[in-house]
Amino acid sequence: MTEVVIDHTEDAVPVHALYEKDVPGFLDGRQAFVKAFAELSDFKGKAGQVLVTPNTEGGIDRVLFGLGDRADAQTFRALAAKLPAGEYRIASAPAEISPEQIALAFALGSYRFDRYKKKKDDRPRLVAAEQVDVAEVRSIAHACALARDMVNTPPNDMGPLQIETIAREIAEQYGASITVVTGEGLLEAGYPAVHAVGRAAVPHRAPR
Repeated sequence: MTEVVIDHTEDAVPVHALYEKDVPGFLDGRQAFVKAFAELSDFKGKAGQVLVTPNTEGGIDRVLFGLGDRADAQTFRALAAKLPAGEYRIASAPAEISPEQIALAFALGSYRFDRYKKKKDDRPRLVAAEQVDVAEVRSIAHACALARDMVNTPPNDMGPLQIETIAREIAEQYGASITVVTGEGLLEAGYPAVHAVGRAAVPHRAPR
């Protein structure tokens, strides 16, 4: 999995997260062309709205991100989904939304099911604030991505054996013990219905 939350970079594009009510005041303090570009793009600061403003060289100057009318960290999922590839940092955001919440929402919003794609798309990456435990954010994001990958994978590639394999890999990674009950063991463990269904399955698709 590509790491989309990083702890440092030399040059990152600033992102300003704004409530709708704060957009006019913010734009009044910017260069005239930024204000004009925002008005032309009809940027109002609605929840999930993204405006990428250009610089004079044709690159990205900064990003304006709308939060709507309330503080909800999950809105930052939309930021990850809508930004072009590159590295970004939160330059300003409401104090009631913690940097940890922002980083996690960004990571979760970056999820893509690309198991069957030969070429993986480049993704935007967020430079986390200094106080953010980047390792913890990544751990949570990886766990959620694994679960979503398992759900999104077609059954022909994600059967009982594959699920067992994943469970064993996780157990080994964290030094945990694991017990798998299959075949006649299902009857002994009190799962007669599961065993009955399994009698019609080929061996590698047997329930467990």
